[in-house]
Amino acid sequence: MENKIKETMNILTRINRKLFTANDNSEDYSIGRGQINILKVIIENKNINQDQLAAQLSLDKTTIAKAVKRLESKGLIIRKKSETDRRKNELIATEKAILVTNQMSKQINEHSKELFLGINDDELQAFKNTLEKLEINLERNKKMMNEKKHIAMKVIKTIEQNENVDIDKLAQLLDKDKAKVEKIVDKLIMKELVEEKNGVLYVLENNIKKLSEHKNVEGEKKHSKDKNSKVFKMIVKHNGLTKEELIEKSGLSSEEVDQLIVHLEKKGVLEIKNGKLYVDKDALRKVKKH
Repeated sequence: MENKIKETMNILTRINRKLFTANDNSEDYSIGRGQINILKVIIENKNINQDQLAAQLSLDKTTIAKAVKRLESKGLIIRKKSETDRRKNELIATEKAILVTNQMSKQINEHSKELFLGINDDELQAFKNTLEKLEINLERNKKMMNEKKHIAMKVIKTIEQNENVDIDKLAQLLDKDKAKVEKIVDKLIMKELVEEKNGVLYVLENNIKKLSEHKNVEGEKKHSKDKNSKVFKMIVKHNGLTKEELIEKSGLSSEEVDQLIVHLEKKGVLEIKNGKLYVDKDALRKVKKH
């Protein structure tokens, strides 16, 4: 059984790789299949924003932001401030996008017909049923992981809120099977979030605080880095932007833009002439080398 699963996964991986290489004419438009799917959703949902687009396609916001930027640079979509929420940009497909999407959809449909040559309706239905079962299993696994996290947090809170709690009392308070509670507690002890002394359970609050702070800091750092990178690329692309134009295009506040400008000036890759922002590309190359 295990070998069959591995063999099947290997076949699916090979098929997936070939789908994006063989007979793919997407290069004619410098656009990939993933971007076509994004375009279709934008076309079908008038004035959709990036957050809604990410949710509908089950993609993270960073991936969507990069894709939107590429589509905008190719003249396939435009962004405009939402009339209901000025903090968000609505995405609108251009006429060129509709034309390209229709042409590529036709190519993909033709390619799909070739892909399923020699496969009868019964085989195709069986394959569809198998894929649906795989999707159900993935959703079940995701739900189980979320439930485990929820139960672990509930265990920690219960220990915090009750004195002299041992495994028996904890299982009773949680109304859970003792064996299951023991497994959860063992994992929390291994992660150094809980400790046991003379049969009594204690929460290591400092470790939980550090873990929480670490997650928040890492998340903030990544968000800040992604945001700065996005804005810097915008300056490179539109060399000669004013600060006001950069604020409008990036959606950042005046303070955030000021901080980024100061940071880039210190690195020696940005200079301001007559109120406009210019990237020193020679200095940028030197920074990249180091």
